[in-house]
Amino acid sequence: MKILFVTAHLAKGGGQQTQSYRLIRELSKNNETKLITFTINGYKKLVDEPCSTEYLGELAFPKSIFVLS
Repeated sequence: MKILFVTAHLAKGGGQQTQSYRLIRELSKNNETKLITFTINGYKKLVDEPCSTEYLGELAFPKSIFVLS
């Protein structure tokens, strides 16, 4: 199965990053996964990215919303 994750960012850590990483890591074991996200202040890397990741540029609200469409 192919699974696409789309999130604003995972750069600041905390609960969002932790839970997203766990979910992506588990689903990547038996599925083809891809993450689409933005950077914040040039920060890109998830800790040991478990899947293919595409960065759409720097997060800038509300302009970044239109990049996804």
